[in-house]
Amino acid sequence: YEMLRVTGVQTCALPISHSYLLGFMMLLLLLACSPTSEPQLLLEPDVDRLGLDGDFGPNGVGFSTFRAARATGRSFDVDLHFPATADAETLAGEHPMVVVIQGGAVEHERYHWMGEHLASRGYIALTPKYPMDLAIFGSNRTHEAVDRAHNLADDGDPILAGAIDPQAVGVMGHSLGGTVAAKQWARHEDTFGPLVIVASYPAGGDKVEDRGQPVLSIIGELDGSADLVKTEEGAERFEQSTFAVVQGMNHYDWVDDVTEKELEKEASPSERPFEETRQDGWRLIDAYLDAEMMGSGEDWAAQDYPGLLLE
Repeated sequence: YEMLRVTGVQTCALPISHSYLLGFMMLLLLLACSPTSEPQLLLEPDVDRLGLDGDFGPNGVGFSTFRAARATGRSFDVDLHFPATADAETLAGEHPMVVVIQGGAVEHERYHWMGEHLASRGYIALTPKYPMDLAIFGSNRTHEAVDRAHNLADDGDPILAGAIDPQAVGVMGHSLGGTVAAKQWARHEDTFGPLVIVASYPAGGDKVEDRGQPVLSIIGELDGSADLVKTEEGAERFEQSTFAVVQGMNHYDWVDDVTEKELEKEASPSERPFEETRQDGWRLIDAYLDAEMMGSGEDWAAQDYPGLLLE
């Protein structure tokens, strides 16, 4: 018999044979070595989609999943959107990668639309699943997902091999996910470049002031879940930041499949269709990411953006 202990406190006694432990470790190794799942084509390529800021790009969008596992026994799912050909193969070339972090108690699948948007424009998007849909309880999964994607690429994965630009990895998060994104960005400077905080602000103890990387913070004008003043004050903590407010937008316009209970949290309903407010928000996000990760060369912060107030 071996004692199972949690933080050094005896909890129960169970028979754990050496063969069981060996089998468990073999399972972890298999998980760690498993490739991406069979790709699905979610969106056909279309050259008529011009990829203007705020709009989908001309690329097809492929979808797959993979498991990220660690020697500690932790493993978790990561959803993957990637720019694809009509045959669901990865578009040739190296692509910048962005991790999308779910909001608190909001299923990560409800942010798939962000991954699709990014992939259509030439980005690889990772959407990890966090414990109990609360990213604060598994914040390390953010950079672990990136590490796993790089390992898969190095191992010749059919989707990711040769597809990731190692010098261009960004992170963005909504609500609680934005706080976790800022934490990861501050702690893992070697991993993450650009940062997009959506309807959120960094935690007080995170030393976000120590980095000079330009940051984008964006929120809806009618957001009833994230305090507008605190969000703006949070943006001011960064050495270089742009703070933007989307007119007529609330907290859950950033999320698919909104429930009545979620809408009840909002101080005011949206004043415009969410398709319009999302497009206005993404017009700025696209300009920022393209400049910081694809070298578009444009002074994105000096442009005029319909439906947005910039500071």
